[in-house]
Amino acid sequence: MFAAVAMLAMVVAAMLAVEIGRMYTSHRHLKKIAVVAALDAVRIASGCDRDIDGPQPAQSDIEAAVLSSLTQQGYGDLFAGAQVEPGVVRLSSAGYDRQLEAADVAEAQAVRVTLTRPFPAPFLPFFPTSGRVMTTSVTAERTALGSLQVGSGLLSVSTAQAALLNPLLSGLLGGAVNLSVIDYNGLASAQVTLAQVASAIGLDVIDLSDPLVLSTETPALSPLLNGLADALGGTVSSSVTTALGSLANAAASSGSRVPLGQLMGAVDDAGADAPFSSVLDLVVALGAAAQANSSGANPIALPVNLSVPGVATVNVFLRVLEPPQYSGMGRPGQTEARTAQLGLGVRIVAGQVLSGLATAIQGLINSTLGLLNLVGITSSVTVPSTLNLGIDLELAAARATLDQLQCPTRAHPDPAARLSAQSAPVSVAVGTFTGTGASMPPLSAYQNAFPVARVVVNASDGCIGVKLGNACIGVPVNLGSTDLNIALALTSLGVGSQSRQLDDVTEFTALAGDEAPAVFLANGAPGAPPAYPASSNPQQISSPVALSLNLGVTSQQTGSGLVGILGGLVSNVVGLVTSTVQPLLNLVNGLAASLIEPLLQLLGIQFGTATVTMMATTMDQPHVVSMEAVAAD
Repeated sequence: MFAAVAMLAMVVAAMLAVEIGRMYTSHRHLKKIAVVAALDAVRIASGCDRDIDGPQPAQSDIEAAVLSSLTQQGYGDLFAGAQVEPGVVRLSSAGYDRQLEAADVAEAQAVRVTLTRPFPAPFLPFFPTSGRVMTTSVTAERTALGSLQVGSGLLSVSTAQAALLNPLLSGLLGGAVNLSVIDYNGLASAQVTLAQVASAIGLDVIDLSDPLVLSTETPALSPLLNGLADALGGTVSSSVTTALGSLANAAASSGSRVPLGQLMGAVDDAGADAPFSSVLDLVVALGAAAQANSSGANPIALPVNLSVPGVATVNVFLRVLEPPQYSGMGRPGQTEARTAQLGLGVRIVAGQVLSGLATAIQGLINSTLGLLNLVGITSSVTVPSTLNLGIDLELAAARATLDQLQCPTRAHPDPAARLSAQSAPVSVAVGTFTGTGASMPPLSAYQNAFPVARVVVNASDGCIGVKLGNACIGVPVNLGSTDLNIALALTSLGVGSQSRQLDDVTEFTALAGDEAPAVFLANGAPGAPPAYPASSNPQQISSPVALSLNLGVTSQQTGSGLVGILGGLVSNVVGLVTSTVQPLLNLVNGLAASLIEPLLQLLGIQFGTATVTMMATTMDQPHVVSMEAVAAD
């Protein structure tokens, strides 16, 4: 009896499993049919492929595409109950999912196809399905893709910039770089595509859209640069490939590897042949990524000679806290580019400027006091044994985002791009350090004043006559005392970030060729005609305050009684110190303009400024946005 009951239960369970499986399989099959129909419909609705001089699609054209798709799949009968809805996919108000927003066919970039069919006849009579239908809704989208760049967008390199680029790239690549202005201008004007980058690495373009590949692939820097020269061959001048070979030779000894995930992020392969960066910007980014790690790369000592003999020894260091990231070709709302997050350190060892300062001040005091020294006035001068000034700057990344991108239409034959950007804020710390400054020692104390000299003059227990011990045989003299502290004060101003919407970019030039879909290069981008007006691409966003480093001499006097008697002693001592350290003041006060700003601009960063360049657009392949399958009466 138990076996019979168990057998019956097993049979019922098996039939139930088969019944549920049949319903699930039927649901999946209907969903596949709807996916193909939606993808075919969005090719017509999006207008990304159609001739802009041809007729605009209508609702009937989209429905005809759905009917044709269903018929080719052998399910034309499903069209009778189908719903075809054109629209635009938007983020929900909560920002968690993407939903179809109804739109006119002329503006549509997505289509939702809803199909219904009866449930399959059941095996078990107690599963009634008569009159019940299953419903599947699939939304497919086809949008334009775009790439953008945030940073310097170097179009022309001057002799001064080349003089800074050589030591900068030497530090980033790990070997001596000595390129000419002509070489750098060739690298700055040459464009590179995702397909060429993939070829240089030895990967397929589709691999660049795989986050797993990007997180694990770390090609060696030297072979990558050589591979880039090969990939660009035939599309650039021989001087560009020769310069890349020289850069590869400089990187050969370092053995550095490039973590692609930190440089590019997952990108879409649909725009593989569209340019997204200049070769020079990419080389700098590759070197920065090779130097970076999870905590920021070790400081790179830049061989920039700013030392002043007899005054100060200066060392400059660069730390890549986070490398720049290129957008590649991506969809609006998901495409972002950012500059590098950097640390720049300046270490100034200026103890030698103090040599002989105490003797000079003491001589000035003695000559000023003259005969007053005979009545028991005492004075002392002390200067610090070292004078180490440290300046640390940390720059956050400037970011640019592709917010919207419209396919070409008859009314607007060119694509239209809407961008937004956030400028790069900078924080500044000044202080002292210990050591020689040759390896970027950390700042041991943050401060804005550095002691240079202390002068103490005491005439509170003078004596006109003979002084025995503390006793005065004669006329006691109490002229008071003074304590003069002289220091260097450093004032720094940081820059706050700013975010705003940029002007729409509406001028594009189609690249020659028979590629499908077409590739458009934004006017104003490198290699494209100038934009009109000239400000439309590239565009800048700036904060109003520029960084300044201002080092000056300050003095603080305490005590009383001597000021009137000594006359110009205090001003004379301060003047002597100022004239002695003036070369150091000139050095520090010119750092921002002569060193820091040019170095950071070569990496695409300016204080509080983001320069955003729209690069190229192409058309995405149709893709499914969402699928919903529910059972209903």
